[in-house]
Amino acid sequence: MALVMSFDTVIRPYFTPCYRVHMIHGNLDLWDYDKVKQEWQAIHDVVQSKKMPRAGCAEGVWCYIDEILFESLPGSLTDEWCGVLGATA
Repeated sequence: MALVMSFDTVIRPYFTPCYRVHMIHGNLDLWDYDKVKQEWQAIHDVVQSKKMPRAGCAEGVWCYIDEILFESLPGSLTDEWCGVLGATA
């Protein structure tokens, strides 16, 4: 069985329903591929600076491993990156 890489299988799992609700108040829907793609560098930078995710959700903040994995994602969600990995929206 082939591994299907997509926004829903690679990126979206980092953004839980609680994180999504918090960010929607800031006009960023973390489950919207186009919005996340547009704001990817800012999202990546805020996570790297450890300002996000903030405490307050039942699942807590990310553990060290989740942070490392998220930070290892490419610096931008470009069509070229998605094409190379076979990822789709």
